[in-house]
Amino acid sequence: MAPHKPYQEGRCTNCHPKERSFSLGEDFDLRGRCFTCHEHVAFQARLEAYPFVHGPVALRNCLVCHDPHESIYPSLLQLPDPKLCYSCHERGAVLSSPAHQDLSEEKCLPCHDPHGGAGPYFLKEGAKP
Repeated sequence: MAPHKPYQEGRCTNCHPKERSFSLGEDFDLRGRCFTCHEHVAFQARLEAYPFVHGPVALRNCLVCHDPHESIYPSLLQLPDPKLCYSCHERGAVLSSPAHQDLSEEKCLPCHDPHGGAGPYFLKEGAKP
């Protein structure tokens, strides 16, 4: 189990407003909250260089994929790859693509950058189209 460091250290008010204790309330918007700490220069430069950005990233909605407290998956992901990807992207449509005909393992992240990329499919450098 990998905890998010502020959660592990009990620094809840880094993300949760003090006036609401641990309840965020319906009107509280978490989008962009992660960028308070994680919008470091290298990550921001990488995003700005991408002509194509993944929808949740463009909306700064990190919690679509990441758990803000702890996870048994790398990078605090909510589900493993490819199950997380298939929670939004239809598995049958993805696997029917000619680019996926020779897959030896059904994983997305070895070839696709989940944050964005040079093309609409966010292929990593060296991944074949």
